[in-house]
Amino acid sequence: MQRVLRASALAAVAYAGKGSSKGEPVSAGAQEPLLTASGTYDFITNSVLVTKDLLFFSAEAGISAILQQVPPQYSDIVVEKYELASTKFANVQDEVESMRLKNGVPPLSELPSLVYKKWAPVLGMIEGSKPFGLLMQFLDAFEKHYPQHAGLCGKAFLDVALIFAFLGYFVFGYMLSLFCYFCCCGFCKRRASKSVELKKKQAAADKKKK
Repeated sequence: MQRVLRASALAAVAYAGKGSSKGEPVSAGAQEPLLTASGTYDFITNSVLVTKDLLFFSAEAGISAILQQVPPQYSDIVVEKYELASTKFANVQDEVESMRLKNGVPPLSELPSLVYKKWAPVLGMIEGSKPFGLLMQFLDAFEKHYPQHAGLCGKAFLDVALIFAFLGYFVFGYMLSLFCYFCCCGFCKRRASKSVELKKKQAAADKKKK
């Protein structure tokens, strides 16, 4: 969960101009939300695809570097092993793609819009509920008190839920850990070290008395 929220934090920077999960424009004077559900999904899927291609590119570059160093009689063996591994991976990709088509699974690029259409009535009920309305009133009051943060908490349920989860679990969690370390654990450690020193001094004094 913590790794997902870290990825979401990067998504806030990488997809700052994406808008809300509904695709609605942000009102004048307001900023883009800290996180958006669609931007986070795009960031995670693109990160996976980029990582895969980087690994393959690194493998190709490594093979080329090895071929320049090994004797000619061994270069054919290295190329053969690499081509065999590439062929196996391509076969796996083809099998996965064929299974996707047989089962009617949409491609990754279309998945967010299809999921949103399916759950749009449920999300509409949530966003039209009294608890969510009270939350929006609270956020409106917060933004009036701190106008520099207007729009950062989002207006759509998915965006608001993601932002609150990130702020509560990741940001507040680390802030609390730092606070506890410097204001609690650090002091406790200093007090413990002082008590140990006092005990050592007391033990040394007792030995001298004996």
